[in-house]
Amino acid sequence: MSSTRTLWSHAQIRFVVLAAGLGGVLIAVSWLGAANATDVHTQLGWAVLAVAAMLLPVGGGAALVLWAHRIIALRRHRVLRARRPVTTRVAPSIVDTAWYAVRNTVRAHRRGCELLSGKDIERLPGTPQSAGRVPCEWCA
Repeated sequence: MSSTRTLWSHAQIRFVVLAAGLGGVLIAVSWLGAANATDVHTQLGWAVLAVAAMLLPVGGGAALVLWAHRIIALRRHRVLRARRPVTTRVAPSIVDTAWYAVRNTVRAHRRGCELLSGKDIERLPGTPQSAGRVPCEWCA
């Protein structure tokens, strides 16, 4: 797993750089091989090698994106779990049962939801479903 400052470890970056470098070398070799061949079938073999060599840097870039997506998801999960209130829920009859939302968003929240803090909110007229919203998975 990577450090807290970067999305990728040095080994992951090294892997992608080596894959891209190897792909570049194979493309150059296939270019030279096709340029020195006079037979179409031989040139086709070199062209297939060049296309296969293109998959190395593309695959390395895709791996970087997937690794970053995983790290961001883990960090997001950790932050949201750490911000979860430790108090127990109060019965709905005692607290405000209205739903609130930030303008132009999809989720509807309860009044004390941490995700609403510091935002300009509006009270929804009814249930989240009647307002075309989805209840927040954290505070609902």
